[in-house]
Amino acid sequence: MFKISIFSILFIFNVNLLFAQPHLKLEPGEIEFENVFNRLKNVYLINNGDQTLTIDSLHYDSTYFFVRFNSPQYLPISINPGDSVSMDCIFAGYYYLPSSETEDTIYIYNNGTNPVKILQTSIDYSDDNFGHATINGQISDSALSPISGARVYFFYNGSYIINSTLTDQNGNYSINVPPGNYKICARKDSFYVTFYGQQFDPFDAQFLASQKDSQYTANISLVRMANTSISVSGVAYDSTSGAHLTKGIVVVRKGTHTPTKMVPKISSSPGDLGIYTEFINLNGSYTINNLIQPAYYFVQSFSDYFVPSYYRTPDSSSTFWQNADSVFLDNQQADVNVHMPRDSSIGGGTISGTVATGGTNVLSSFNDVILYAQSTDYNSAPFNFAFIKNNGTYSIPYLPYGNYKIMAQRIGYDNALSSTVTISTSDTVISGVNINFITSATGDPIIPNDIKLYQNFPNPFNPSTRIKYTLPQGTDVTLRVMNILGQQVAVLMKGFQNAGTYEIQFNGEQMSSGVYFVQLIAGNVSKVRKIVLLK
Repeated sequence: MFKISIFSILFIFNVNLLFAQPHLKLEPGEIEFENVFNRLKNVYLINNGDQTLTIDSLHYDSTYFFVRFNSPQYLPISINPGDSVSMDCIFAGYYYLPSSETEDTIYIYNNGTNPVKILQTSIDYSDDNFGHATINGQISDSALSPISGARVYFFYNGSYIINSTLTDQNGNYSINVPPGNYKICARKDSFYVTFYGQQFDPFDAQFLASQKDSQYTANISLVRMANTSISVSGVAYDSTSGAHLTKGIVVVRKGTHTPTKMVPKISSSPGDLGIYTEFINLNGSYTINNLIQPAYYFVQSFSDYFVPSYYRTPDSSSTFWQNADSVFLDNQQADVNVHMPRDSSIGGGTISGTVATGGTNVLSSFNDVILYAQSTDYNSAPFNFAFIKNNGTYSIPYLPYGNYKIMAQRIGYDNALSSTVTISTSDTVISGVNINFITSATGDPIIPNDIKLYQNFPNPFNPSTRIKYTLPQGTDVTLRVMNILGQQVAVLMKGFQNAGTYEIQFNGEQMSSGVYFVQLIAGNVSKVRKIVLLK
């Protein structure tokens, strides 16, 4: 009887130990990618134990998969007992997969009862016709001296960073990539990022069209940075989860909300055009150094499976330039952060066509246009984007089934919009969706329908800041600064003003640090913004 009691106690003790630890369960336990229109799967990581579960790391082939979490989590991730974390698994590199490989594995390392949890994936389709193309070339400086150790990036269809490679000691590179259209750029410290075609942003860069089992050459000459004190930095965030991004680019382009004349697009320096590009780091940060000219700039970020977004204060972003903030850069400006919404374009449909200006001429004199497929099924949400090709055509891929309108955007110009087209099971490739791009030929500002007082920039400021406001029609205007007691401390504008966008510089050198308020009174409308003077 005594032995039986001891055995029972030990059994109960061991059972309690077994369950008194974290345990990872996957729901579903395996995932299946049926076709090109079903490449996004959601998996829940569930802690079925009664101790905190830690997900230490994931191991998977990033050539095929793109993984992201639906909450602001970074590895390692802690999951409380009975709680879960949602994870997106996107089969991104389907064009790499030969038909002989129908399975792959995602390994999830954790501190639970099974320290290596396996998420098995099955792939029901592939296309051996993709094969590969070879792209090689040389990266040099403006004197054509080769640059070793330069990183060369390849943007599949102009938008996805599919691969990269380094140049050798002679500045040469060579890489095999899936056939398709590419924008290619090179990066090296102390040089400006430069794209194939000697451009400084992806908008104007040339496409290189490649075919299976063929070889192509793309040489790029990098421009050495000027030594200036003007820079801009910040972080790119996932607006859904709040987590920072781990890859992408940021493009800074000179401009305001007032249209300007077109300028030549061939230049020997980014300062001539006011266009700069830099890559996002693994921690989501970016820094663009040595901007040549002090001016107003739009800051726009691009990342795989996210909608391109412009910077807008405070801590928000805009898909379209009309709602973005133009930032004045004349020194070192930090915290210019961009929050990017997720792109739902994980399908297999394609819409293509041309972009024309004035209804007749194909757009060839400038290429800095971005096109969105706006889903009419989801409140005009943008599903993927594209750049114009060298011949004025465009192609927006990876679209799910549904109804779309194609919208073209260029800073300083009115939007162009197509009629509605449908991606369906019987019609997955739609061509001939041509767009008439109506320009703001008069040079008049594009004015919102209501009175707007924008947040001052910079804020906090010391001692000066810029205050911008927009009037949809002519009216009497008072723009003043008040302290926290409501007492007027400065009048910046008083009188009649025509419709338009105005900007005034306010200098608080004679004022003490603290919180103040800017009030715009336009007719019967009053708008107020809080500003902070920090000395």
